[in-house]
Amino acid sequence: MSGPSLDVAVAALTAGRGAPFRGASGLPAGTVWLAGDAAAVAAADLARATDRAHLLATADAFPAPDLSASARPDEVRLPCIDLQVGADGGVHVRVGAERTADGSPVLAAHLAAPLPAEGPVVLFVPAGNAPVAGHAFVLARMAADAGTAAAAARSRASAAEPAPPQIGWPRRWRIAFQSVGQHNRRPPLLEIARTLGASRCRDALLVADEALLIAFTERLAVELTPGDADAPWPFERALWRALLPRLERDELPDALHAHCLRQLGAMADDTAALRSALDASADGEAFARALREDNVGALGDHDAAWRARGLDWLRRQGVQVPGYDPLGGDDERRVALRTFFAAEAAAEGGR
Repeated sequence: MSGPSLDVAVAALTAGRGAPFRGASGLPAGTVWLAGDAAAVAAADLARATDRAHLLATADAFPAPDLSASARPDEVRLPCIDLQVGADGGVHVRVGAERTADGSPVLAAHLAAPLPAEGPVVLFVPAGNAPVAGHAFVLARMAADAGTAAAAARSRASAAEPAPPQIGWPRRWRIAFQSVGQHNRRPPLLEIARTLGASRCRDALLVADEALLIAFTERLAVELTPGDADAPWPFERALWRALLPRLERDELPDALHAHCLRQLGAMADDTAALRSALDASADGEAFARALREDNVGALGDHDAAWRARGLDWLRRQGVQVPGYDPLGGDDERRVALRTFFAAEAAAEGGR
């Protein structure tokens, strides 16, 4: 999507720490801000292009002079968006390019013009080397009973539960929750993985980028309680769940993707099976059994890449499939698999 840079529409930049570079929002190069006729055309094109554009989420927001509205996408590399009614009565937009673990913007761009009374505005953030071109945020003012909507929003905000305190967590966990930046966040997470014996997590934490470290820490805070601090499986499960959204979109850095292939084998290409195994496994041993079952099943797949990944994973676990060649002929593979399954059944029956 082409158009003017968001930076030219910015009235001010604010930073939660340090000082922002004057004139740079911190968003990826190529980020576009469209208003007026250009935004209307872009929004209409997005609505029509169902084969090229997929709607991920919609939300209604009701900002008021004493009540702001915030959007925090699950993908931490995407900006957060805050709406606030200004002194002029207009709804003003703040785009946060960097976020802390709780989703608060660290570096934020304040747009000069408020949302128009009619028609949309469009923020487009390119995805870099990802398989998608980028993500478009379409903002538009809708007709609504402002008083009733604001009252309902105030009621929801007052009823919202506060963030859980970090009371009861061991010190290394508290350090991980409170750290900012990948260089501060990585060491306590690695120490937790070491003390828990979560071997499948260590390499991922070593090569994880800051976005994953933030997503992982947020998962830990949401899914675990202090009673889980000494249990390796909830820690590992939270890591894989933090990885899943980017694994599904094929947006992982090469080193992280290689780690997934090494630890998961063919299941790295079957995120539905991975999600199911994470939900169904009561502990790390159950997850290991699910991994083995999935990789054994991959040996009979029609895709040679899946067969090769399944076989590589099994070999790393010390499982041999005599006579099996993932690139061999169908008949040869069937014979080798029948022999393997017969040996597995005999070994199981002898236990």
